[in-house]
Amino acid sequence: MVIAATAMMLAACSDSGSSDPSVAPGTEATTTTRAPVPSTTRPVLPTATTQPPAVTTTTQPAVEARVEVEIVEETYTDPDIDVVFNSVELVGIANADVEARINARIVELVRSTVDAFVLDVQQNGVSDPQAEQSSSIGLFAMVRLLNEEVLSLRFDEGTYYQGAANGSSSVKTLNFDLATGDELAIEDIFQGTEFAFALDFLARQELVDRYYQGDPTQLDAWLGPDDLAVNFDNWAISSFAFEMAFDEFEVGPGFLGAPTAVIPLSAIGVYVNPEGPAGRLLEGAGDVESVCSVYQQYQDATTVIFTSEQGSIDQQEALVVEAAAAEELKRLDPGVVAALDVLLQWSQDYSSGLADPGEQGREAIEAANDILIAAFGNLGCGI
Repeated sequence: MVIAATAMMLAACSDSGSSDPSVAPGTEATTTTRAPVPSTTRPVLPTATTQPPAVTTTTQPAVEARVEVEIVEETYTDPDIDVVFNSVELVGIANADVEARINARIVELVRSTVDAFVLDVQQNGVSDPQAEQSSSIGLFAMVRLLNEEVLSLRFDEGTYYQGAANGSSSVKTLNFDLATGDELAIEDIFQGTEFAFALDFLARQELVDRYYQGDPTQLDAWLGPDDLAVNFDNWAISSFAFEMAFDEFEVGPGFLGAPTAVIPLSAIGVYVNPEGPAGRLLEGAGDVESVCSVYQQYQDATTVIFTSEQGSIDQQEALVVEAAAAEELKRLDPGVVAALDVLLQWSQDYSSGLADPGEQGREAIEAANDILIAAFGNLGCGI
């Protein structure tokens, strides 16, 4: 299990400490206005009878571009507002103008989201110096795909208004064509006129299985049977899947946050535009079950490393398996590369006899684990 392996890794630190939960790059929120999907009667689509291909180990071409992410914290008073967000910058693109356009759009989304929340609190919020918790917003970025053609970013946002019983969560996304700097449209990913119905069919299955224990009537209570379970405002693409994040309360109760439907490209290949970026990903795309299998291999190896006698054969073999699984995860999801590097280094240090990584080390390890849980939790891997 993800959580079990994570707990063992963190327990290995002699002084576990605690990181600021506001810095966790996981579940956070804002309200996104999206165009309503017309209530259209859905055709009955046949259930697929063939299994999607397993994940291949074909190496993708090297990518010189990279995304640099830093945590920024801001504090406002009268009323008190705590702000934490990711500063995101794309670097390494050959065309400087394209790079500048993309970075300007990222800054615009992040800054406008934060500023809109701050202004709303200042104008309409409650100010109570005795309150235990201030109003707050967190906005955290995750790279879903970065290759020669596409940058796909997901922003998890969480907001809390002082005095409220609960916070709220939502997702925003940005998808860029790295050749032009333009934002990708859904028509760049899919072709024809029926893809929305196919996505609805697969998304409903995914949401019911993940969030409602296979009971479709629970989803129907939130989303009518004739409404499409699609959200083309908040979508992202990874090297193996198309992802749609729904607004809070759109397809379920508030405690679900912003539910995400992850649909393998291999399951919807007939609708993928072969000339678009997703079409060129199909050859190496794998199904979610196979991706989760690789992740489970990584977690199992990590558990052995932190429960075996230091220097034992079992521990040394587990280090090899962990490293191999991590390399495959990096290939499948570039957004976890830096996090895995941190965790692999801690595994090496621990196996060499280091008992305490220090306060900064502990915080880095916990933040890296949060990134993995957010990435693969969205797939339903081991959660």
